[in-house]
Amino acid sequence: MRLFLRSFGNFCRTFEKFFVIFSKNSSNFPTFLVKCIQLFFHLCYFFEKIIITRTHFIPRILRRRKAFWIPEMKISRLNAIEEYILSNKTAGIDELCDVFQVSKNTIRRDLSELEERGHIAKVYGGVTAIQPEDVTPLPVRSGINVDGKAHIGALAAQLVEDGDTIFLDSGSTTVCMLRHLTERHNVTVITHSLTAMNEAAKYDNLHLIALGGQFNSATSSFVGISALNSLTDLHISKAFMGATGVTVENGMSNTTFLEAEIKRSVVAHSSRVILMADHSKLGHEASISFCRLSNIVALVSDQSLPEKFSDYCRAHTVRVMTPENRD
Repeated sequence: MRLFLRSFGNFCRTFEKFFVIFSKNSSNFPTFLVKCIQLFFHLCYFFEKIIITRTHFIPRILRRRKAFWIPEMKISRLNAIEEYILSNKTAGIDELCDVFQVSKNTIRRDLSELEERGHIAKVYGGVTAIQPEDVTPLPVRSGINVDGKAHIGALAAQLVEDGDTIFLDSGSTTVCMLRHLTERHNVTVITHSLTAMNEAAKYDNLHLIALGGQFNSATSSFVGISALNSLTDLHISKAFMGATGVTVENGMSNTTFLEAEIKRSVVAHSSRVILMADHSKLGHEASISFCRLSNIVALVSDQSLPEKFSDYCRAHTVRVMTPENRD
């Protein structure tokens, strides 16, 4: 840095001498312009001296800037590496170095941090995803308790008002409410569920915002960093969420890590969260929790709630909607 500044200063001094000689020999050169250019050169000399004597401040400034953007970059890389491993099930060290354009030492440090999250495990020469319990494919889930899910959909639709921006979670229950929204006006539907996208597209009164990303055939939804990034700029007035399991102690849970990340982000960006879960989900727990019951404003189910859930909802002013209790 100092060498560059000294070279630049020497160049300016040499150029100034030639310029002064040229301006004296040329009667067409305005005096005012000559003075301005000379002032510019003097300012260059002044800043040169200051910077050369205080260049130890420059690396300090750069280090301060790095403190802001390097952690962000690292977190994004860690999330991308984790998503890559979970999508591909396994990955080698060399493969990850090529994909993410970082050194082996960096990859090894990243994998050590990711292993602490509990979703991957290091093996000889690479890493493997820790597989959660099997996810029941959506077509299979759609054929289970059809009448109960239809009741839940009709009840949940009563919570949607004109002008709402709602989020529909992936799953076989939340999509059932769309057919009951035909009389609503200016309702925006945000979803990462392909099934909900296809259903919402049938109704001209609904404005559809589809989140992109990597398609997960088991859940028929789009997941990953692209979907998460899309959510950061959206405000959701009401989020209608499903779950694989629900307990009073640990709240709502599911079995897919990437799906849980989407759900967590939705909860964070929503003014109100409504849980839609049939009786078979209550009292059961899946491997990944994504939302506490303290975050919900309503629970919609197909049967009367177990006493433990009823007591909790009553104590925490959570609205309960069932065919027997429509509030």
